[in-house]
Amino acid sequence: MRNLVIQNLKEKDYKVTSKLIASDAILQKELGFDEKSSPSAFKVKIDYKEWNKSHSAEMFCVRLDDKLIGLMTLSRINKEKKSARLGYWIGSQFRGLGYGSEAFTQMLAHISQMGITRIYGSINSTNLSSIHLWEKNGGTVIRTNTSNHEFELKLDC
Repeated sequence: MRNLVIQNLKEKDYKVTSKLIASDAILQKELGFDEKSSPSAFKVKIDYKEWNKSHSAEMFCVRLDDKLIGLMTLSRINKEKKSARLGYWIGSQFRGLGYGSEAFTQMLAHISQMGITRIYGSINSTNLSSIHLWEKNGGTVIRTNTSNHEFELKLDC
């Protein structure tokens, strides 16, 4: 049985994250990287730390049998409103195998333990797997435009 866990992003994970992005052309395109100049570990570290600070965010690794296969972010954490935004990506070679769904479920449990009762996410209209993931977990579309669906998911704490 494979072991999938969500863990806080650590210093050593920046290098692994940059290698995963560099080796995955699909992921590079989705994340907006030029495949000719994929990010270095240093650039990933600086970008992620700055992003975390400016978005009141925490980052988490998605690990399968101790191998990093994706990242999840909890951003715009607002303890007064008990709300946050959830974003994530999984390396393309690990998609369609239930790992994203399992990671999402684990993250919802973590979010509930934090006392957050509402999460939001912006999903690309063409990403049918993510749209289905939010819907099957009780998420509802609260806004839509030509490229994205904005979801809200209410949690029982």
